Amino acid sequence: MSRLLEVENLQISFETFFGEVQAVRGVSFGVDKGELVAIVGESGSGKTVTTSAIVKLLPEPPALYKNGKIVFDGVDLLPMKEKEIRKYRGKEISMIFQDPMTSLNPTMKIGAQIIEGLVKGQGVDKKEAYDRAIEILELVSVPEPEKRMKQYPHEFSGGMRQRVMIALAMIGNPKLLIADEPTTALDVTTQDKVLELIKRLQQNSNTSVIFITHDLGVVAEIADRVLVMYNGQIVETGSVYDIFDNPLHPYTIGLMKANPNVSRDSGELYALPDVVPHPVYKEKEDGTYELCEGKEHIGDDTEIIELGKDRSLRVHLEKEETELKE
Repeated sequence: MSRLLEVENLQISFETFFGEVQAVRGVSFGVDKGELVAIVGESGSGKTVTTSAIVKLLPEPPALYKNGKIVFDGVDLLPMKEKEIRKYRGKEISMIFQDPMTSLNPTMKIGAQIIEGLVKGQGVDKKEAYDRAIEILELVSVPEPEKRMKQYPHEFSGGMRQRVMIALAMIGNPKLLIADEPTTALDVTTQDKVLELIKRLQQNSNTSVIFITHDLGVVAEIADRVLVMYNGQIVETGSVYDIFDNPLHPYTIGLMKANPNVSRDSGELYALPDVVPHPVYKEKEDGTYELCEGKEHIGDDTEIIELGKDRSLRVHLEKEETELKE
């Protein structure tokens, strides 16, 4: 498979009253055409900031794009102005947000919102847009689409609203779909249906997907490859089999241990023992130092080592190496 997206050394900060918060610190990864990549990590690890930066949804200020490249289909998006990046939003790259109720316009009927996206985004007339809107709702398994077109978002269940968000995201047949925790607020049955829908659409249209989630069960079910993020950095990458069968980074191992196992009585749940560094003063702090065995021999600096194709690991340098660098 050929690369669709390549993110290189992305660094993003936010200006705050207390100082500059380093939200994303040197993130690099790629997504192949037709691939589904999951990004996992606890809240505040930089997952949403990283993916929002791909289509420059972070307002400047307070966001500061300090360094890096975001190369999509051979074009670097990072230097683009607002007018230029709009050509990619919704057409080439679409996004499904976590809470559909805050993403849909509560004062507009569902049909009007889909038609507006088709008319403005695809340049079709209103009659054709109406017919296509019904087709799109049928595609995402919304029952009685003609009736649903005339209803408002509050008349839909959470699962149905999320299906509408998927429909809106897929209107322009995007090459890349970013799904930011789209199943978090849904019950297990509805979650399974939404996951099945995203996977089916991805396979049928060969769309690349970046899927952000906290749920390791979801990752195991749908992902081809996994990126583990912590403290604004990627600490481990690998295929879904690599990450689940042979996790290497102490943080990834901790995540696996913290995942409850209903098949056995494991007693008290495992908790990661580290302390998240201060968001302003963390130039060198990795945050996973306390998780490392033999930590008396390692320094503050870390680096990524490549273990194979799409398999990498962030490691602490030994104190001697750190001292040589200085």
